[in-house]
Amino acid sequence: MNNYTPFNPFPPSESEQATPIPPQPLIAQGWLRALLYFVFFLVISALMQGLGLLLLSVATGQGVNAILQSLETTEGTPYFLVVQIMALSGTILATWVFRHFIDRQTVWSLGFDYQHRFNDAIMGFGVGAGLIAIGFVLLWAIGAIKIIGFHVHPLNLFLFVLLLIAVSLNEEISVRGYMLFNLLQSFDKYVALAISAVVFGVLHALNPNFSAVALLNIILAGVLLGIYYVHQKNLWFPFTLHFAWNFFQGPVFGFEVSGTNLSGIIEQEVSGSVWLTGGSFGFEGSVLLSVLLLAAIGFTHNLYKTTTHKETYPSNF
Repeated sequence: MNNYTPFNPFPPSESEQATPIPPQPLIAQGWLRALLYFVFFLVISALMQGLGLLLLSVATGQGVNAILQSLETTEGTPYFLVVQIMALSGTILATWVFRHFIDRQTVWSLGFDYQHRFNDAIMGFGVGAGLIAIGFVLLWAIGAIKIIGFHVHPLNLFLFVLLLIAVSLNEEISVRGYMLFNLLQSFDKYVALAISAVVFGVLHALNPNFSAVALLNIILAGVLLGIYYVHQKNLWFPFTLHFAWNFFQGPVFGFEVSGTNLSGIIEQEVSGSVWLTGGSFGFEGSVLLSVLLLAAIGFTHNLYKTTTHKETYPSNF
């Protein structure tokens, strides 16, 4: 028996010895994983929302059509919240299935690490709120919108907060978290960002009063939400930006949110042209927002393109 071990002039370091080789994905192509996930996500989301409508119908004794009509009113906010929570549950399930069985990684590693991210989350919130506030003030200053009253309904505001948290988590987990994460493994980072932004825009195409300007702005919003992720691989900045964007647009300043009417603290009346104010789709349909979004994209890109954080990922989720 030969017990001789050849001399190795370059032995592995302790860190190399301690670091296990990560498991390889079941599907090698990141773009294909993203595509299959997108289809699965749409199906599961639709099924869960349908289940939510059926549960509401049974609980309230109303027909599904009546509940769908009520979703367009402030009185239907509790129903809207239930449907969005069901949709979020479907997104979490779809993401877990693909991360666990296809990617063979954890959901947490998509960018949920919160260490050293508080300032980034605050910045995201500020950018989202600031874009809407600047747009509102400019439109008011030139007479394109008028303030006709104020009203505060604490319960409605609370429900809107929960609703928009669910909406923001749903879209950030699916589009930025899973899809952009996997697209980055197949394409140049800016190509991956562009694809994810277009997908984000298409997901809103069935919203009421959708327009070409609205499509452009939602794609630009997808770039803004994704440019941080491209550089930092974390979801806290885009999540807080997304939430603040929706919350200040609707429940605070009184715009429609992607065509959906959410009663705002400020009651406004639009008197300017649709291309400037966004009309019934809300401020997201305004060319003024297009300019603001381009400025915000440049600001965010320059701020975070060289910043790095050390990530830590639990392995049990």
